Amino acid sequence: MLLSQPAHAQSCSTAGGYSRCFDANALRLAPGASRWLSLPGAAALPAFNVGFAYAVEARFGVLSADVPGSAADGRTLKLVEAAVEQTLLLTLGLGRGFEGSLTVPFISYQRGAGPEALDSQNGSALPHNAERDPSIGLAHAIVLAENVGLKPRVELSLPLGSRDAYASSGGVGIYPSLPLVWSPGRFALAVELGLRLRPSAEIASVRMGSQALFALGASYVAVRRHLLLGLEAYLLPSLLDNSSQHAAALGIETRVLQSEWLASVRSLLDTDESFSLALAAGTSLPLSWEHSASTSRHFVAPGSPAARVMIELRYAPLAKP
Repeated sequence: MLLSQPAHAQSCSTAGGYSRCFDANALRLAPGASRWLSLPGAAALPAFNVGFAYAVEARFGVLSADVPGSAADGRTLKLVEAAVEQTLLLTLGLGRGFEGSLTVPFISYQRGAGPEALDSQNGSALPHNAERDPSIGLAHAIVLAENVGLKPRVELSLPLGSRDAYASSGGVGIYPSLPLVWSPGRFALAVELGLRLRPSAEIASVRMGSQALFALGASYVAVRRHLLLGLEAYLLPSLLDNSSQHAAALGIETRVLQSEWLASVRSLLDTDESFSLALAAGTSLPLSWEHSASTSRHFVAPGSPAARVMIELRYAPLAKP
């Protein structure tokens, strides 16, 4: 099931001033035809052709927070321990290399302490299911040279997700990016540069908000049609100061760098190479750091899970030469 009851009208702030409005999943799946999960391919669907992707993923160690305080009263909270999520992506070819997209994600199960744990040990637990913010997108495929394509795109995230489940940013997000794909035969390489412009949120000692995007993907056709091997990774450098007000008051300096890599195996299911089934798994890197007069440590950024596994079915009909 991809839809639930409408999100409650709820403030983005808890009683203690922390934010409920934070999307705890940093991975954004790419619509349309692609060899990867998050990086788009270079081709657009023909006019009036419809494509889709359906993905189910499990995330572990999703969102933890160290509450600022002395050694005696500081706490580490598992706000989101694990989550199972479904995502439906629809793509429509608009002609002349343009395509539109709609992404609808839904958390079908999750467990954790939830936002109220930052204020009280007796707060409400994390809801077991929740809507995430849907998004709409527009992309334009441009052929630069033989085997080289550019596909500028922009996505608009709509704040319709659940505000009590770390499933919504609480405001409109704008995500422009510029992917470049080189595919000489069996091998393909993709690079994507972009921005993630959205409202900021404070969770314990961390302040999250707008970011730059650097992504890289490689793919190799090991067995024609039957086995495509893929590897992709992203870095999300912050565009703002990551020390929350609570951390700054205690002299804690924080710098957050969300990062993750995924390895995948994909098989094409039909002779037209329109249907594909992919299995993927990956993890995040502890590239964020926190420093104070007494301690210094590296940690995995909020929203980057300790581990992720995923299965995806994709249908993307492309024009044949």
